[in-house]
Amino acid sequence: MSRTHTPRHADKHQNTEAPEVTEGKRNDRADRRPSLGPNARKNLSTFGIITAVHTLATVLFSAALAVIIARAAHAGFAAVAAEHARLKETSAPDVYRAYIEFSGSAQAQLEAHGGWLLGLGGLFGDADTITPGLIAVAVIALLVRSGTDYLLAVSAQRAASGAKSQIRSSLLKRVLATGGADTPEGTGATAVLLSRGLNALDDYYTKTLTAFVSTAVVPFMLWVVVASLDWMSAMVLACTLPLIPVFMILIGKNTRDETAEAQAELHRLSDHILELVRGLPVIIGLGRERAQTRAMNALGQRYRERTMQTLRSAFMSSLALELITTISVALIAVLIGVRLVNGTLGLDTAILVLLLAPECYQPLRDVGAAYHQSEDGVAALRSAQKIIDAPLPAAAADSNAQDSSAQDPAVQDSAVQKAQPSTIAVKDLSVSYPARPAVLTNLSLNLDRRVATGNGERGAVIGAMGESGCGKSTLLNVFSGAVREGLVPTGSEEPVHLTGSVTGLGTTLVIPQSPVFTAPTVQTEMALYALSATEAERERAAALLGEAMDSKKLSVTDAESALLVGPLAQLGMEKLTALEPGALSAGQARRLAVARTLARAEAIYRAGGEQTVLTVLVDEPTAHLDAYSAYLVTRALHRLAELGATVLIVTHEQELAAGCDTLVRAVQTAQGYTWTAEANTARVAVPAQAPAHLLKDREEYEAESTAPAGASATAEVEESEPAGLFASLRTLKELTGIGVRAATGPVIMAAITSLMAAALTALSGWLIVRAAEGPAMMYLMVAIVGVRFFGLGRACARYAERLMTHSKVLAAANILRLRAWVGAWQSVSSVRALLRGDALLERLVGGIDELRDGIPRVIIPPAAHLLVMTAALITTACILPQALIPVLLAVLVSTFVAPWIVLRADARAEALARRSTAQMLRLGTGMLSAAEDLRANGVATTAEKANGALDAENLSALQKGSTAQGVGRTLVTLSWFGAALASAIIAYPLAVDGTVRAPEAAIVVLLCTGMLESSLGHVEAVRSWPAFSRLLATIAPSVRDVSLEGIVAVSTLKRSVPTEAEVDTHVLPRRAERLRARAEAEMEELLEADRQRAQRFARPDSAADSKADSQAESPRPPKPGEPKIVGCGTPQQLGVKVTGAAPALAMQDGSARWPGMDHPVFAHLNLTAREGSWTAVTGPSGSGKSTVLATLLSFLPLESGRIEAAGEALAPEELRGYAAWCPQAAHIFESTLEGNLMLARDRSDRPSEEELIEVLRRVGLGEWFDALPQGLRTPVGAGGSFLSGGQRQRLAVARALLVNSPVLLLDEPTAHLDAESARALMADLDAATRSSSVATVLVSHRPEDIARCDEVVRL
Repeated sequence: MSRTHTPRHADKHQNTEAPEVTEGKRNDRADRRPSLGPNARKNLSTFGIITAVHTLATVLFSAALAVIIARAAHAGFAAVAAEHARLKETSAPDVYRAYIEFSGSAQAQLEAHGGWLLGLGGLFGDADTITPGLIAVAVIALLVRSGTDYLLAVSAQRAASGAKSQIRSSLLKRVLATGGADTPEGTGATAVLLSRGLNALDDYYTKTLTAFVSTAVVPFMLWVVVASLDWMSAMVLACTLPLIPVFMILIGKNTRDETAEAQAELHRLSDHILELVRGLPVIIGLGRERAQTRAMNALGQRYRERTMQTLRSAFMSSLALELITTISVALIAVLIGVRLVNGTLGLDTAILVLLLAPECYQPLRDVGAAYHQSEDGVAALRSAQKIIDAPLPAAAADSNAQDSSAQDPAVQDSAVQKAQPSTIAVKDLSVSYPARPAVLTNLSLNLDRRVATGNGERGAVIGAMGESGCGKSTLLNVFSGAVREGLVPTGSEEPVHLTGSVTGLGTTLVIPQSPVFTAPTVQTEMALYALSATEAERERAAALLGEAMDSKKLSVTDAESALLVGPLAQLGMEKLTALEPGALSAGQARRLAVARTLARAEAIYRAGGEQTVLTVLVDEPTAHLDAYSAYLVTRALHRLAELGATVLIVTHEQELAAGCDTLVRAVQTAQGYTWTAEANTARVAVPAQAPAHLLKDREEYEAESTAPAGASATAEVEESEPAGLFASLRTLKELTGIGVRAATGPVIMAAITSLMAAALTALSGWLIVRAAEGPAMMYLMVAIVGVRFFGLGRACARYAERLMTHSKVLAAANILRLRAWVGAWQSVSSVRALLRGDALLERLVGGIDELRDGIPRVIIPPAAHLLVMTAALITTACILPQALIPVLLAVLVSTFVAPWIVLRADARAEALARRSTAQMLRLGTGMLSAAEDLRANGVATTAEKANGALDAENLSALQKGSTAQGVGRTLVTLSWFGAALASAIIAYPLAVDGTVRAPEAAIVVLLCTGMLESSLGHVEAVRSWPAFSRLLATIAPSVRDVSLEGIVAVSTLKRSVPTEAEVDTHVLPRRAERLRARAEAEMEELLEADRQRAQRFARPDSAADSKADSQAESPRPPKPGEPKIVGCGTPQQLGVKVTGAAPALAMQDGSARWPGMDHPVFAHLNLTAREGSWTAVTGPSGSGKSTVLATLLSFLPLESGRIEAAGEALAPEELRGYAAWCPQAAHIFESTLEGNLMLARDRSDRPSEEELIEVLRRVGLGEWFDALPQGLRTPVGAGGSFLSGGQRQRLAVARALLVNSPVLLLDEPTAHLDAESARALMADLDAATRSSSVATVLVSHRPEDIARCDEVVRL
């Protein structure tokens, strides 16, 4: 089996410019075209059929209701006519004339006798009475309309759930196909898309798509009906309906550029905030958390202002649509009223047209509202589709080799018999990354796959060595398929170019530099890799992985346990199976990666036999490891060779290279790097048992392994349960400041919006029925003006309510985000989670964004609905008290009964759906994070099966829960339209005997039809309350006790401070000037406090002189190479005499433990870091070295003991910023070289370009920097993806050196560096720190690094 790479896009850039422009325009049009998602034709057809039936039912119900109102009015005319006759005989002519002008001539006609719809085949009857047929038609039509409401809601929700399921599955499959290397924004952003992003599709399917379908179906059908009834009203509709899309297009064109720019700015700001969130531990370690908190506040204010600009444009388009629709309805009502006065239109026809006109415009209004509500869903769908539809890079055709064990064994045997390659042949291989010089150029190698031994043959162990950046990891990535021709790396717009070929690899497995794990426990991770020999095993592994997402406790058989524990035992990790992989130290995680690969290799050989061609690719396997752990890893790698695999190791460790059969070296020449392969004649065999000098390390390691540094995974974190209603509202006010007072304005405006909509319909009904009585026109003028007022007022109130709500919510979200940020760097548990690579803060920020979006949808509608219902009851009691019972029942059903039933219906499936959704998203995001590991080791299909099973379970639960939304709409429709029908029936006899006049009765009837919008919003808000309350309970513990006082200028939190440009160019109100002055004063106080904090322990200018005097009077400090060994314990116990320079930082009798541990990580530890001296901390992997640094950084407070600086004890908050820290795997921000380096200093102490270049040269990046065409402006990619591992490490060290701190903490600074580069870097660091009197604490396993130190603390 072989993998061959050939150039497939060699002439890609030889096209002319014209096709590229055409393609760009085509892509631009495609981006603007609305996405429809999977199964579009089926979904749209379903929506269309249901909508058509719904429209027909609406027409029939409206016709029946119009006939009832008209007949009631017409029957009441008899009493009016009798009164006319009496007054004519008994009153004076002037009095009679005035009465007629006011009450009308009572000459309105009915058209039911000859109308095709209003007669309905005689079912409505020909008399003025309400017949059983009329009531039956109304009830049946109401039931059909309610049923179609239910069907449309359920089908839309199920379509959304099915679409999300399909998209998630396709998205995972596509990302896993390339290991996530070509995702446009990285696997982290794709994980957000997989969870929060795709959840926005609910609004897209339930609102946007259904609105588009309704727009295509409803206006046409209703216009045909109206045209058959009244041609003049049909002409008004024909003239005004096209105005809505025309205005949408015009407004969109005028605001498109501004909106696009604002949206781009929002994305940039959002990405910047997320990038700061991801790199929080580094920011804390550099002492920049306070400054970055203020920067984040400024970003948040800018984000809010930009968002409000975008929303103003979006809401303005909605305002225009609302104005057009409401004014059009008002125009139709006025025209109908005028014609009724003249006697040229029948009353029942007028009422029916009035009822159908708003229904005709409603779909277009829904499109305008839903378009902006579902923008996130559309963007998510497009982003997902862009990833899914992207063509696979060239090497994807060979990716099946990665999962060859999944093939049928007979097929494998046949393939093995056909080809048994004896060498790995690399021919003319060249690789170049975007905007970088070629990494590999015309590389050709022939590597023997096997070597002879006394017992036959085994796989060869090949070592690849060379300087950092020479292309060793790139070569491994080409072998594994991670680097491919045409692949566009994350953060780049240009593809990777690869030419040449590689053959003879067979199946490949990978042990990466930084392994990432998918499963929640060590045991489950091993099951994913070990149970992969047969299809039955893979099914079993998928089931175990899904089971672990629920309970994390697996029920495995003894045979399965042997397959899982055996490889772990070879790495000394058999006692760690219950741990989460994130709880392991860096060294333990590396050994777990080796163990899982060993288990996977054994599974491959079980499936294919000894003749299977297997290559194991290993990148820096012993980095961060102590000597004993390195021995265990080395022995396991040679065990792979004994199984028959060819092991190719990239390493800088001479001890590891000494055991290789063949050594591949990259030597730099004038023409670049020259690669050679030669047999290792001085090979040192790896002993079967640990050498004697490692036995002590073994004892210490085994002691650490019995009590690992991390909480057991069996202690499952319980999800926060929601509090009660009032407790949740108090929590919301406490967190966001949005209480009764703050919400009053938006609630009142929302209530006014709903009331004006209802008043528009009710007043239009009164106007029409009153006009049918034939009064003088002047008596209708108030109603005509009122109709126009309510039409305009509704649109303006809606616009004002949206702006008020979003302004308050965005300000509250910014404060919450800042409090979450500050709480994260002040909380021990949060910092520990971040240090372990947990995306805790990203989830918290995502939760805050969800909370921000939820407040307008969950909090405002119920409060506004209560005001609207109160107004409806009062209006009914005043105008038609006889109809109070049906209206009251409708209020109770829509306000209490329907939400209660929805919650009960939802609760049955909600718990299962929530649990399955959490499990599925946890596994899905884990798969995305570990995408390259899964792909490269051929277990992606197993993980996909596990995710598919969870997805199917989740889809079933969501579809069962989708009935709740349909039930809510059905109950609301039945209650209010039923109340309208009942009110009309009640009003009929009252109008006949003159107790109630028909126009007033029409107000109540039509008022009921206008309550639908408010009630539906209320039911949906109540349905969303449990999730909102649960989210609130989850966020609250992290931010409740966090104060921003003394960190940011609190006057800038809720109000936008005018900028200098605005002050110069605008005449600002006095209040704005006072706000700016107050903010400047607060900021100056904060900066002065920062300066005092920084200068409190600053070294005096004469530090060097005092140090020289001290050295002259006391014995010299130990030279490099003469380490002073200091163990745990007090100085008195150890007999240590402290001499030399003054201590810059000292720990005395310190003990510390992480929360949840039943024993301290270290106890009675004494450590001293002196000015200009080096102190080493070393010990076995997992012994707590990084925990020592965490205490010195105040990530973890001491349980006992104290930390001193310059002889003064420091409180935890005083430690922050005192020492600069460079961690093992420092986060490199997605910026430029300059941007990453500038993070180390405040703007007031901005380093010059010369200083930045000098610090790069001091860490050995000078020659590399000189070759960069963009210099300091060179992008580094997401997470430093454009840099090699060694370059990332040295950049992080350079950043730490720029910090003006008296203490420098280095955690494995020479990891991923070759020996020569490591020596040069350490020499530069040694000279730089000693000359500047910086105290340095080094965590390392490398003896040559430790030998440079003046004191050594061994854990």
